[in-house]
Amino acid sequence: MRRRPGPPPKPTALRVLEGNRSKRPLNDREPHPEPLVWTEPPAELTKAERGIWLAVVPHIAAGLMAQCDALELVKACRLEARGDRFWRVKNIQQGTRQALRCYAGASGIWYRFGITPAERARLRAEPPPKGKDKWAGLL
Repeated sequence: MRRRPGPPPKPTALRVLEGNRSKRPLNDREPHPEPLVWTEPPAELTKAERGIWLAVVPHIAAGLMAQCDALELVKACRLEARGDRFWRVKNIQQGTRQALRCYAGASGIWYRFGITPAERARLRAEPPPKGKDKWAGLL
């Protein structure tokens, strides 16, 4: 995963909700995948992974997450739970090293898809059909 320089852009949905204070043009070619409307954890998650899902996903999914992000959210929950297991390993040095690797991987996913979907603001897709305001549902 290659990080881009500088802070990530604010998600377009948040810019619209705040009234586009920067007055910069909105990305009219940003993809708009199907929104994530369910927040129940997938059945294949373990008890620890489900706990992480329930603690995080319902709070970040409201209007900002898409269904295509669910698989990445599952990966992040799995990495967080695995990091927690490594953190409790008796060999402190090796367990800590592995836990930090898991947490770093999960943080990269949360950054891109879970906490701030800002990377989506940098993407380009075909513009929506003319005549319909794609941001009308947010106001």
